[in-house]
This record gives sequence, structure tokens and C-alpha cells, in this order.
Amino acid sequence: MRKTVKAARTDPASADEDRAELHSIPFEQLRRLQKDGFVAHTPRTRTHAAEAATSDGPPTGKKIGSKKRKKPLEVSSKTPVAPPPTSEAPLRKKRPVARDPRFSDLSGPLNMDRFRASYSFLDDIREREKDVLQQTIKQQSWGGKKRRKAAPKLSDREVQEAQNVLKSMRQQDSLRQRRGELIDMKRELKQQEKKNIVETGKKPFFYSEGKVKQLLMKKKYEELKKQGKVDAFVKKKRKRQAAKDRKLLPNQRPREASLDDA
Repeated sequence: MRKTVKAARTDPASADEDRAELHSIPFEQLRRLQKDGFVAHTPRTRTHAAEAATSDGPPTGKKIGSKKRKKPLEVSSKTPVAPPPTSEAPLRKKRPVARDPRFSDLSGPLNMDRFRASYSFLDDIREREKDVLQQTIKQQSWGGKKRRKAAPKLSDREVQEAQNVLKSMRQQDSLRQRRGELIDMKRELKQQEKKNIVETGKKPFFYSEGKVKQLLMKKKYEELKKQGKVDAFVKKKRKRQAAKDRKLLPNQRPREASLDDA
């Protein structure tokens, strides 16, 4: 009997019939049968799949790989496993993510007035730091010999670094003051424009950056004129501009200088 079954399996005629039956099954139904475990690799399994597809009831064949599903899951011992949550070993907390409020939408838009009011205490700290630097430089100067004995002696390099830091801080304060004046001028113009719109019903006018700077310079000139410091201010400006122009001039070569002297 085993020989007849083996012959039936290897019979080319039966194999052609099985192949024809498989061709008659729709592709989706064949894929569904393969997913359920009815894989048609041999003529016998193909015939069984064809019978299951043509029959009305559910397939009664044995699923391939059903024994493997009942096996326990094999996990490598190198895979880290978290300890169970107990009172002795609490759950591990997530690491907090750093967030820069300058580039985050969660902090909302930047309000310069509120920012300046909230961090106004930094100006006092900065003034104290400038006073300390100024006193240090003054104590290390050649003119203050009495103070130099009491103060710790610093090298010329350290004194030069302190002078550079003090100069940089003064420049930053001057720039911050000019920006603050520009912001205040913009606020005044906006308030005045809103008032004119309410009173006269005119169309709103939006001042450009250059126009605001011109109005600010005009206001500053009027203040200097009242104080009588216009000439001193203009003289200082010309002196500063002349120093900038002098830096742009090319240096004279030593050979040309010697020829001129000769």
C-alpha cells in the first residue's frame, strides 16, 4: 500500500491534475490557505489545499507549524531585562530633556518690556563688576603707589585683560542703551498713532526702522541743544571718525620713508 501511495505521489498525470486545480483557485484564497498553514509544496498537499478551497465548510487539515507555536519563546541571555516594579526597586525615571526658552514656542513670544523689567537686577550686578574692575586697574596703575602696596600685585598681562574686559562691558552697555532708546521710541510712536486713529479715524501709519532712527536722532539733537552740548558732541564724533579713517590708510613702507629723508 505504501508503494501505491508513493507511485501516486510521483505520478506525472496526478501532478498535472493538482497543478490544474491550483490554477483554478483564486490567488487571494490560496494566500489565505497558505497563511492558515495549508502550504502546497507537494502534490498531496496541493490536492488537500484544493479540496479545502472547493469545500463549503472550514478546512479540517492539519496546520503546518502548529507545534512550533506551542513552544516557549526563546530569548537570549544577553538581552537586558528590566526588574519588576516593586517598592524596593522603583521604576526608573526618564531623563529630563533640556529646553532653551529662546528657541521654544512653549515660552510664547518675546516681550522686551517684560524681559527688561524681570531681569533689571542684572544691571546692578553688572555695575558692581565694573566698579571692581575699575578699582583693580586703578590700584595696579603706576600713579597709585600707596594703593598698590595694599593690593595684590598683578602681571601686565592680567592688567591688560582687565582693561579689555572693562572696555567690552562699557561698549555692550552703550549698545544696550541705544537699543533701549530705539524700543522706547517705537513704543511712543505706536501709542501716538493709536491715539490719532481713535480721535481722527485716519489710516494707520507704520514707521520703518530708518524713520524711527531719524526721529530718535532729531530728539537727541534737541536735548543736546537745550543743554548746550551740541559743539562738544559734534567734535567728539569728528574725532572718532578721523581715527577710523586713519586706520584705513595704508602704512608707509620703511624703504620709501628712507628715500624721502635722503
